[in-house]
Amino acid sequence: MSEYSAAFAKCPFYGRDDKEKIYCNEGVWTDSFMHMVFLRPTRKRDYKKKYCDNIYEQCPIYCALLIKYQDE
Repeated sequence: MSEYSAAFAKCPFYGRDDKEKIYCNEGVWTDSFMHMVFLRPTRKRDYKKKYCDNIYEQCPIYCALLIKYQDE
């Protein structure tokens, strides 16, 4: 179970998280998904609070995923 509810996530690509992972609802390829794995749960928590829950526009994953839509 996640420490933080998905209700706090502002990122449109956020999917869910668990103790060491953040799952995004999209990937850079069609029909793919991305996730990040952290060695320490505290690092995952800090990343989620900073990017997923707040300044997602500055998240490197968000920026990579957004590129798909810029040419449409």
